[in-house]
Amino acid sequence: MKFEWDEAKNLINLKKHGLAFDAVHDFDWDQAIGRETQVSEYEVRLMFIGPLGLDIVTMVGTERDDNFRIITLRRATRAERRFWDQEIHGRT
Repeated sequence: MKFEWDEAKNLINLKKHGLAFDAVHDFDWDQAIGRETQVSEYEVRLMFIGPLGLDIVTMVGTERDDNFRIITLRRATRAERRFWDQEIHGRT
């Protein structure tokens, strides 16, 4: 999978969340869960929750042509981490 992003948005994300979009290359797709989060008449947004290093992160993006365009990358909320853990490990 190829990734793309808007560099100005990447800099905003880095300042706001402390994560640069190029960290996606270290995202553990094998341990990730994904779902559709927003559907508009123009695009479907996908959310993935999974490990990035020692953190659990949430990534939102959309598929464009053969690329995945990253919209945001941030540390997962407590509820998202709990959901991920339940889905991956069957824990409550």
